[in-house]
Amino acid sequence: MIKIRKSDGNTIELDKDHSFVEICDTAGHPALVFYENGGAISQITPGSQSSKMYAKKFDIEFVKVIDLKDRYTDERKTKQ
Repeated sequence: MIKIRKSDGNTIELDKDHSFVEICDTAGHPALVFYENGGAISQITPGSQSSKMYAKKFDIEFVKVIDLKDRYTDERKTKQ
C-alpha cells in the first residue's frame, strides 16, 4: 500500500496499480524511488545499478541526494 500523509494528519491512499513512488526535485527529476518488493519496501538511489536501469526504462535522470547525517548527531545517543 502506498499512502501520502498530509500535514493535517490525513492520508491519501494510492491505487494498488501504482508500482513506484518517486521523490522529485522541483523540475520533476527523481532523487529516490520506493517500491514494494515481496512485502518489503525497497528503494532506488542515484548512482546504483538499479537507478541506471530505472532511468533507461523510463527515460529520466536522477538528481543527487544530499546526505545530511554527518551534519547532525542523535541526541538520544549523546545523553546516555
